[in-house]
Amino acid sequence: MKRMLILLVLCMVCLTSAVFAEDTECVYYNHDGGEYYHARPDCERIGQGYWNALTKIAAEDLSDEAFAGLKRCDWCFGETQQPDVPEGKTSWHYESPFDTGSDVEIAQAGQYFAGKDLNPGVYTAVGGDNADGIVWVLDADGVGINAFVMTPGVSCSFYLGENTSVELPESCTLRRVRYEPKYQTMDKVEVVSGCFFVMYECPGRIYMATLMDGQTVGDAWVTRINPETGREERVVERKEVKTDETIVINLQQGYDCFLRLRNCIIWPAEEGEG
Repeated sequence: MKRMLILLVLCMVCLTSAVFAEDTECVYYNHDGGEYYHARPDCERIGQGYWNALTKIAAEDLSDEAFAGLKRCDWCFGETQQPDVPEGKTSWHYESPFDTGSDVEIAQAGQYFAGKDLNPGVYTAVGGDNADGIVWVLDADGVGINAFVMTPGVSCSFYLGENTSVELPESCTLRRVRYEPKYQTMDKVEVVSGCFFVMYECPGRIYMATLMDGQTVGDAWVTRINPETGREERVVERKEVKTDETIVINLQQGYDCFLRLRNCIIWPAEEGEG
């Protein structure tokens, strides 16, 4: 009897090991246009609505021609690394896997294609002294998927995915996004218009926002890059900022997100390092 119990336990151990080995030797991807393969189907970098759509394949199948274009998701494989801590108040610096843009400074109006003229990645457009136009982000068919009204001093950041393009107006400069955190103190800052890459251009904190004096309408909203589609998707509903009202903007889990503001006064809810 004792010998049979030992054999039963050994069989269960072997079975469990086999199941575990099978799971660790499989990966997941979205067969409907997904660009990445993942270690698990509930990776935080994937919108929850896509979890059930992921297809499970053997890791060895990644060498097949059908999957040759898939890229490894550094997040769920635990390979996202932090760079050296830069000087300043921020105590750490998140390195986004989407920070892959070309190191360029383009000041000439025109249309520039990701995958041809530029690497896919996060870019920032800055309005010059005579800026008066619109920065358009276009899909592969030339359809607008993002638009930013540019005036002198306005800064807007956005993601250019593979086969998308950006149309740059006169008196604007396009460059790769930089680590330049704003809103590091309790000072209230006026933002007429802008779009900022969270963790790079503003720390992941809780913020308060009110309407700028003299304005009748303002708004704030957050978008996140979907790694499966390479597009920005709205995380929360667009919040209208009304007179004599204060809204709360929670960016504590704002990885690979953009904060868009218009006619707002913004400040951190609590003092501290970003």
